[in-house]
Amino acid sequence: MIEVMDFSQKERIYLRDWYYNAGIVGFLKVISDGNLDIEKLKDFGDKLYIGEDYIEFDLSILENFKEKFYRQLFLHYFDLGQYQAHINKALQYKADKISKIL
Repeated sequence: MIEVMDFSQKERIYLRDWYYNAGIVGFLKVISDGNLDIEKLKDFGDKLYIGEDYIEFDLSILENFKEKFYRQLFLHYFDLGQYQAHINKALQYKADKISKIL
């Protein structure tokens, strides 16, 4: 069975303490693909409204949220140098094992 989500409604989130508000900033950063430029946020048109003490957004903004979130997570935390070091260490370990066998 395919579940169809109704994205025609809006969600309103009010500001609270600094930690909660940081989550709202993170949310805005994810939906704007890592670019918190106010002009980028204006691209959402009437799907996103930033009020005095709340944000309101159309649920259609969440359609690709998971993919955008993982992309931002990867871009922020992935370290190519560290990844290459792990690969090189594994290759060296493999080469050492083979040389001991031969």
